[in-house]
Amino acid sequence: RLSFIPNYVPLPQHLTPKLLSDLYRNMYNRFDRNLFRKILKKLGIDEKNCKIAEMSDGMKKKVFVALEISYYPEIMLIDEMSNDLDRTTVPFLFDLLDDLVRSNKTTIIMTSHINIDIIKREPIIIIMNEGKLQKYSLNLDS
Repeated sequence: RLSFIPNYVPLPQHLTPKLLSDLYRNMYNRFDRNLFRKILKKLGIDEKNCKIAEMSDGMKKKVFVALEISYYPEIMLIDEMSNDLDRTTVPFLFDLLDDLVRSNKTTIIMTSHINIDIIKREPIIIIMNEGKLQKYSLNLDS
C-alpha cells in the first residue's frame, strides 16, 4: 500500500489512461475506477482516445497522480508534486491529497523546491539544507 510519485512519470507510452486503469484495477483490490474517471474528467483528460505518448509531461503527471490516488494508498512518497503542472491544477490535486489524508488516514511524505505549495498544506514541515535539519514546524492552520 505504498505509492511513489516521482518527478519523472514512468508510464507505458503506448497505453491510454483507460488501459492503465484496467491494469491498476487488476493490481489493487481497492482501486476506485469511478474516482479515477472523475479526476480525469475534472482535469480534462480523455480516458480512452489519447495515448500517454501523445500527452504533455503535465498531462502524464495528472494521469499518474489520479491512478495513485485512486487505490487509496496508506503511504505516499511524492517528489516535486507541482513540477510540470499548471498553476490551476496544483491546488486541485493538493485538495485531492488533503481529502485522501482526512478520509483514509494516508500519510504523505513530499519533497519540493517550491516551499509555498507545501507550507500552505502540510501539518508537519521539516526543512533540510545540504542534508542537515534547518527547521521543523507544526503548521496549525491545516
